[in-house]
Amino acid sequence: MNIHEKEPEDRIEQEFELFVHPEGSATKVVKAGKGTLLKELLEAIGFQTEGVFVLVNDPPMELYSEEEIEIQVEAVDLGTSLGELGLKEHSHISCHTCKVITVAVFYNGEEVKKKFPPSALISFITRWAKKRLKLDDASAEKLVLQIAGTNERPRPDVRLGQLGTIQGCKIVFNLVAAELIQG
Repeated sequence: MNIHEKEPEDRIEQEFELFVHPEGSATKVVKAGKGTLLKELLEAIGFQTEGVFVLVNDPPMELYSEEEIEIQVEAVDLGTSLGELGLKEHSHISCHTCKVITVAVFYNGEEVKKKFPPSALISFITRWAKKRLKLDDASAEKLVLQIAGTNERPRPDVRLGQLGTIQGCKIVFNLVAAELIQG
């Protein structure tokens, strides 16, 4: 192509950075253009797309009442382009075989249970559990979620669906004292 046949600047597709949160593994940072189909993006980075629910740009869970959290989970069509989905720089894409995950949290012999989308942050689930268990601020501040039967304490910024310990769309946590690091 010679310089006189160069494409206009507005026709050149600019790539942008996205965060993809796959089932059972770490976040992947990828670049893609708005014309890229969601299915193409996921397959290009090695994700199996059959039987997978994909959630994009979930609004913060805090915007929903407890009843609405389960209702608002809508998977997107994999044949849709990233631009049509409204994705832009630093958007989030969560992929999981479960549309919702039943979370049970135990503390002092009491259990609270709720369904969350795989895109829910551990920090949100922790706050929800503390509120449902009616813990006062002083004691709640020192508690974190630990996956039942393990010593694993997921970081607050991890999405529920990224945990590799979800069996049958269910997971159980214990609310335990945070380990204090003294230096």
